[in-house]
Amino acid sequence: MRGRCPAVRPRRLAAGGGSRGRVARARAATVAALVLLAAAGCASPTPVSVAPPTVPLPADVAPAPFVDALAVTPEMSAWVRERVPSTMPDGARFDRLLDVIQAEDTGLALQYDPAATISAEEVFATRRFNCLAFAHLLVALGREVGLDLYYVEASGVERYRRDGDLVVLSAHVTVGWDEGPLRRVVDMVYGPRFDPRTGRRIPDRDALALHHVNLGAFLLRDGDLRAALPHLVAAVELAPDRATPWLDLGVALRRRGQLDAAEAAYRRAIAAEPEATGPYDNLYGLLVMRGRHDAAAELMAVLERGGKRNPWLLLSLGDTLLAAGDREGSLRFYRRALNAAPEEAAPAAALAAWYLGRGDEGRARRWWRRAAERDPTEPRLEPVARRLGETLPPRTTAELAPPAG
Repeated sequence: MRGRCPAVRPRRLAAGGGSRGRVARARAATVAALVLLAAAGCASPTPVSVAPPTVPLPADVAPAPFVDALAVTPEMSAWVRERVPSTMPDGARFDRLLDVIQAEDTGLALQYDPAATISAEEVFATRRFNCLAFAHLLVALGREVGLDLYYVEASGVERYRRDGDLVVLSAHVTVGWDEGPLRRVVDMVYGPRFDPRTGRRIPDRDALALHHVNLGAFLLRDGDLRAALPHLVAAVELAPDRATPWLDLGVALRRRGQLDAAEAAYRRAIAAEPEATGPYDNLYGLLVMRGRHDAAAELMAVLERGGKRNPWLLLSLGDTLLAAGDREGSLRFYRRALNAAPEEAAPAAALAAWYLGRGDEGRARRWWRRAAERDPTEPRLEPVARRLGETLPPRTTAELAPPAG
């Protein structure tokens, strides 16, 4: 899927998180795909591990060299300094930077490519981007003209789909800038709606860790375990207190047959971020695979009690139960996901697939159309559409919702 660089707009937020003024609300771009075995989201902490376990890293794997994601070449520096004069006030300079990147006649004419986890320098050279790569470019060019831009990691917009024994998770990373008491958050078109008040500032090191996670994850999805591992080891070195690097490293270790190390990595991910859902789901599947059914049942009970507010956890657990052959259990979780987030497309799409699997085409079609009305880009829709003979609406390059304020 490719498209011209979508419109991006800054959104102003008061320091306390509320919006101020009339600001165009852009639809979110969820394009930095992370390949995990679970969906990200929020779950209540669970006493799976008392202390962060030591994860035995593969002795034969050296970490990949860290990518210089924010490097600016002389050509990039000249380009941005010519178009964004340092004499402009900060706010005007920020707006000007966004405008010149997007200008159809003199801009960069960027092409969206979900696999383009590349540096700012590579985005400038190839004109390809995903949301993390676009964030690299914007942060690098902004700092080049004296703007203290930083990375913002969104929450509440996680999307995932199963790909064999993997779940492809899309997480959203964008850019922020503080203008006095206001935070201005840039967002791009493509994908589900993004509430910038849910975003959190993350350091450059964490963004670079996500960069290596993405590289390792795409290699994992392509079956290149040997090439993936160095990136995942680099990611845990960069951000040992984040769940995602440990989670994906656990996936790689499991595929390598190092099951004790994989379990330790999942538990380390839980210790790092107890609210992340992926490690719980991964750990559950590993416990079942190893025949530790009592431990798996205990974990599932904890998750079921603690995940009532999180539709992504509930969907992930439904997927896990469906893969294990528990259709009624999966239906229970899909319905709870729908109750938790009735406005989201994913639970309705999951129900469409469930009813189609049971042979109830009428209900499947109704749930599919309900999901398509909410978000035609939901990844679960396409395989159901093919079986039902339905057609998804065409994607648009830019779509702005009514102004907020």
